[in-house]
Amino acid sequence: MKSTFRSYPDSYEVVEFLIEKLNQELETLNEQKKTGIKWWSDVRYARYDEHRFIFIQQKRYLNKLMKQLEIAEHNDIQARDGAGEEVPF
Repeated sequence: MKSTFRSYPDSYEVVEFLIEKLNQELETLNEQKKTGIKWWSDVRYARYDEHRFIFIQQKRYLNKLMKQLEIAEHNDIQARDGAGEEVPF
């Protein structure tokens, strides 16, 4: 199995990697829809819609997680500098 990361990844790299993979999956779903929607049954279209909804939901969660990582990093930097002021979530 090919290694995903070249070295020990930080949290930003992992979240960005997952967001990129979700974007690829969404693009794949859209391509499948463009080429085959004429022949899809109602069940197949419902499955496509469900997958699309789940991928978008996961992407939103990862974007929120990325924002929390940025805030935590900012708070850590301020704590090391002795500022003591915390950024609210």
